Amino acid sequence: MEKGKTQIRYYLAPAVVFALAVGFMLWSRTPAKVPLRIETAEHSYNLLVDIAATPKEREKGLMGRAFLPEDEGMLLVYEHPGTPVLWMKNMVFPLDFVFIGSDQSVVEIKSKIPPCGTADDLCPRYFPNHPARYVLELAGGFVEKYGIHLGDKISLEK
Repeated sequence: MEKGKTQIRYYLAPAVVFALAVGFMLWSRTPAKVPLRIETAEHSYNLLVDIAATPKEREKGLMGRAFLPEDEGMLLVYEHPGTPVLWMKNMVFPLDFVFIGSDQSVVEIKSKIPPCGTADDLCPRYFPNHPARYVLELAGGFVEKYGIHLGDKISLEK
């Protein structure tokens, strides 16, 4: 009888560990990156972006990440055009904010925004002077390096 219990434990333990590992991976997985294209007057650039479409996703943004590869970013999506307010809470690297209108053209740019190293209520807020429906967060310096300007077009690839 003891031998049967030992055999069950022998097979059950790895199965439980595997099930827990798979569950954790599914629970903690990062959503798939979505291809995004930036069209300038002279060039086009392809990036992979995370989409943040809910208030919770937008609030978290890129917080907690150690770095952002140059060919990646995050697209914050809002239901209606407005003046989204952004900050650099819990960031460790600078970002460029590209504010995009409903017509998917760049309406404003805030470049090389530094991380905020102070208390939450002291972190500066950044917002556009023109209505924006989307905000593209990129590694600081991307906009300058690749010559992104007002009026350039942004599109999600399918």
